[in-house]
Amino acid sequence: SLGLPQNILFFRRANKQVLQQESIENRSHHRVVAIFNLETSAYVHLDHLEVELHPNEALIIPPHQFHHFSNLATNKLNWLFCTFELANPSYIEALRNKVIPMNDAIVQSLSEALNAYIHAKETPHSADELQALVLTTIIRLKKAATDHSAPYNIIADDIVSKVNLALIENPNIELTIAVIADHFKLSESRMRAVFRDSAGVSLGKYILNYKIHTALSLLANTKLTISDVADQSGFT
Repeated sequence: SLGLPQNILFFRRANKQVLQQESIENRSHHRVVAIFNLETSAYVHLDHLEVELHPNEALIIPPHQFHHFSNLATNKLNWLFCTFELANPSYIEALRNKVIPMNDAIVQSLSEALNAYIHAKETPHSADELQALVLTTIIRLKKAATDHSAPYNIIADDIVSKVNLALIENPNIELTIAVIADHFKLSESRMRAVFRDSAGVSLGKYILNYKIHTALSLLANTKLTISDVADQSGFT
């Protein structure tokens, strides 16, 4: 009933700028995203929560869930991503917002899956093996899952967290940069500069990305009309 992962893609992020920018550019987030942190801690903002992801920890992000990264310990990082489609994504709902320690079994199946991915065109049956190994990794992650998430907690002086909270508390209000800047008692230019320094992307793109993911989630998981989805997502 679970089905095998389809259209599997592995890629690596090695620096802060690419990590943050790509999380905004890939707006139509309809795939499962598995993150394996091999080096450099950071905060991952997930809808109304934020979790701290350390090296040797993994995180599964379900389809349509808003996510962004901030407070990276250094500009250099080593994160491995695996994205795929799953016929029954409800299987991974238990992993939502959970930081998972990577034990030896997870590392082994992940390493074997990556090796199969790299040599997918060279070895017979490697594509089948890849699907099986990614599925094995998911099952092992679910077995090892430990919930490290907590109620939404504003990080001191973290502008990304504070903007998230403003977006969450005002879901159906047209929050422009001017409105948010006024909320923080900053000029628009100062607000833009402070936010970009922390989030690595422009505030305008960040707000739009948040709204789009809110709308995608409502469209996928509710029976609301387009008008109601637009209203609840902050679109005019």
